[in-house]
Amino acid sequence: MATTAFINGCVFDGRRYLGRADVLVDDGRIHSVVEVRGAPATNLETTGATVVDLAGGLISPGFTDAHCH
Repeated sequence: MATTAFINGCVFDGRRYLGRADVLVDDGRIHSVVEVRGAPATNLETTGATVVDLAGGLISPGFTDAHCH
């Protein structure tokens, strides 16, 4: 299973701004969104996850147009 952790960024969930949070993705599906209130609780590099530092950037879900005829 491929796990990616997006850290050091802000989250917009498609409806509202969630603020600073880390996002853990397993095999292309969001597993968890954890609000960050200071230093990270764990060192994600040691868990085998690929860590992507967003450097304060914004992460949001992919936007698609499902309106088809």
